Amino acid sequence: MLAACSTGGTQASGGPAAKVSPTPTVPNVPPGTVLFRADWSHGLSAWGNTKGWQIVNGMPMSDLSTDNALTVPYLPVVHNYVIECRFQVVRVPHSGGYFIIKAPRTADKDGYTAGILGLFAPGARKSPYSNPEATIYLDPLDHMQSHMAPIDYDPFNNWHTFRVQIKGPAGDLFIDGADSSTAVSAQGEWLSNGPLQIISSGAIVRISSVTITAL
Repeated sequence: MLAACSTGGTQASGGPAAKVSPTPTVPNVPPGTVLFRADWSHGLSAWGNTKGWQIVNGMPMSDLSTDNALTVPYLPVVHNYVIECRFQVVRVPHSGGYFIIKAPRTADKDGYTAGILGLFAPGARKSPYSNPEATIYLDPLDHMQSHMAPIDYDPFNNWHTFRVQIKGPAGDLFIDGADSSTAVSAQGEWLSNGPLQIISSGAIVRISSVTITAL
């Protein structure tokens, strides 16, 4: 739970006590503590506006429409955390879709987007070097210490695990244990803690698990 503390105001002579706003504190959670684990046994009712998603064989599956977002029904109470998502890209009929994890920019924290962009449909490609790209980048882009550094990554139809690791002003994307991309804010001390969204666009994607762990 998010704790809050406040300091009593000192009363000036002849006037009311000054009001001081509560200052939020971050709980001391041991690293490795599981903060959230998805449970879809009661459907997707807790996951926000779930347009484009349905439960199939006990797992969320997206349709082929665009920007289908699941909002994780948990907001991390710590600055440093990891979100892991195991997924399978089932079908990409037209090139250009994507699958990402996203946290919005707030007044005092940069947002981020991590995932696979530019999914390719089956068939011949214009170039042997044409591939989807895995990356993490910040919102706003001009707060990044360096430019986006995507890598070629084609998920095909295999199961994979995204691990988005947020620590201080840095975000790292790992796919199947391999470090894929890093983004560091030159402006803020911490990155956004959500609301966290899992978004599929132009592709059928299924998800078997989502966990959030203190780092």
